[in-house]
Amino acid sequence: MIALRAYLDSSGKLHDDYITLAAVAADDEGWAEFETVWGQILDEHSPKARYVHMREIYRLITGFDKNLGWTHENAFGLSNKCLSYMSQLDKKRFRMFYCSIDLVAWRKLRAET
Repeated sequence: MIALRAYLDSSGKLHDDYITLAAVAADDEGWAEFETVWGQILDEHSPKARYVHMREIYRLITGFDKNLGWTHENAFGLSNKCLSYMSQLDKKRFRMFYCSIDLVAWRKLRAET
């Protein structure tokens, strides 16, 4: 048995046609390394970011508002740095999972049973 730390997120809402659930799991040592490097990426970017949320980056809202110095260019630059880092993670130490659910089909089956 092994203890893992995981981050879970979803896209979409229950009123949409699809929802995607995603997760990243690793042991404590892997997470500690990840959090250190991730924090460095956020801290060294200009402007600095406290977190990454693609919905906010895409729309330049909340933590990525134009009034805070964010533009599409520097916001997408941050997301590219983060994605580049994640693409280089050791796949034996970090496990990434996702599942997309067809909510139209799910609602139909739920109604039938």
